[in-house]
Amino acid sequence: MVTTICSYLLGSDPEIRQKLAKQLGKKATSSDITLYSYDKEYALEIVDPIRYPDKPLVLFQTILMADVPIIVITSTGIDIHTGEFGILLDALKYSNGIVVVAHDGEYVNFEEISENFKKLFKDMVIKDYPILNIDLSKGEDLTLLKQTMIKQNEQKIERKWSESNQSRVDIDHVFPVTGVGTVILGRVRAGTLSKGEMLHVFPSKRNCVLRSIQINDIDYSSATEGQRVGLALRGLLPKDVERGFLLSNQVNWTITTEIDVKLEVAPYSKLPEEGKMRHLIVGLQAVPATIISCAPVKEGQSDSYLIKLKLDRKIVVHTKEPAFLIDLNGKPKTIGYCNL
Repeated sequence: MVTTICSYLLGSDPEIRQKLAKQLGKKATSSDITLYSYDKEYALEIVDPIRYPDKPLVLFQTILMADVPIIVITSTGIDIHTGEFGILLDALKYSNGIVVVAHDGEYVNFEEISENFKKLFKDMVIKDYPILNIDLSKGEDLTLLKQTMIKQNEQKIERKWSESNQSRVDIDHVFPVTGVGTVILGRVRAGTLSKGEMLHVFPSKRNCVLRSIQINDIDYSSATEGQRVGLALRGLLPKDVERGFLLSNQVNWTITTEIDVKLEVAPYSKLPEEGKMRHLIVGLQAVPATIISCAPVKEGQSDSYLIKLKLDRKIVVHTKEPAFLIDLNGKPKTIGYCNL
């Protein structure tokens, strides 16, 4: 069983994103995001946030699915959304992404777009992303793109998702299957799963039994870190679980409605005011959060703040995992990276 490389498409044109995704893989699950899979000589998963830009929250809620983010620029060049993606990926320290100039056979000034991109983002980690020219009407460059995804995945940042003795699955979809029961789709972030073992659901603290494991529609008795899985669970109803919940073999997880974070403010972003509501993104959890207090880490410092948040509902966290704060009405929407 091979590890799945997850690439996430960030672009302002849903039609171009969809055409690119369809050429990269076979359509699989679809909701407010659509997943495409490629599982021949290696395993790829492509995520298209199909409701973006009309519903921007879905992009922020699911961006941490990405191993390799792909910024998709059309023939018209860089737009305001490209700037938003740059600030987001810089805040999350994604130094291993790709830029794709995707078009459907029309003329593209690729050199000018490349130069403008490097100039615009010269102070961000995305400035070093490889830039590829992809003509979707021919599909000739898709092998190069897939190879670049594999190469960039080798340079991804290693994130801490759990303690060494904890397994973790981040859930992105859940649904009932007749004759099977509750099925969840997600990614094994840490540890190993075994068929028949007891799993705990967080933040709800429910228990269930892992009835079966599928990877690319094939049954397995176990699954390990990095693999995309479909899990049939006994003792759990679909209404008892949602996107952002996680499964683990251990019970010692932090569940809270209040949290202190150290905020690293993103470029061009506005510091949140006390009493205002924003969204905290942790894993695949997107939770409204009220700013209780906000103070600089050091007097006179303007890029790092200690913030106390009151959350609208319970979340489950591992203190080393990535998190960030957003303002859905802001320009840009990314406020900054949070150390929990």
